[in-house]
Amino acid sequence: MTRRNLRIAFASAALFAATVQASADGPDRNAFLMSTLLGLDTSDLFATGTYTPEGERAALEAIYTDLRTKAGADDIEANDNIVRFAFLGWLAEARNDSALSESYVLDLQALFDKRGDAVMGAVAQAPFLVPNFCATLARFFFHGDNPPAERFNFFMGIEPQMRVLFGPLDGARCTVAYYDVKS
Repeated sequence: MTRRNLRIAFASAALFAATVQASADGPDRNAFLMSTLLGLDTSDLFATGTYTPEGERAALEAIYTDLRTKAGADDIEANDNIVRFAFLGWLAEARNDSALSESYVLDLQALFDKRGDAVMGAVAQAPFLVPNFCATLARFFFHGDNPPAERFNFFMGIEPQMRVLFGPLDGARCTVAYYDVKS
């Protein structure tokens, strides 16, 4: 990851954490997400005696569900919420969280089907998300009854708009990431 992308990643993480509301039922979401991003122990973020691995998982799933819902809304904050949702998908991949990554594949495709241009426009604001975003779109075609052969036609349909929104460099990175996915 280049220095520029690393700075963008940390700036996005700070923005992301600053805008996720805290929950009375679990740990402070801001601290929880930053600790998760940095690979730190999160057990001290829970009230004394309440930490369990299941509780940690539930906290992450609650944040994911909240962001997925907000990203699908058609309001003034939707663009920022799409970036946050894409960031959480990137984080799941970076942390090798297979359950969250699998959910993200299906949820991102549903969001993309609903608001494709808005999703691409939001992701274009955080270039470090582009490769993961494009690879995730490709992974959808290897789930369930989705025919992998349709992957090419899907990409050809979005490529012109993607090149405009992502620009030449990130457009090329997207293409490589998309076609790198084999199964």
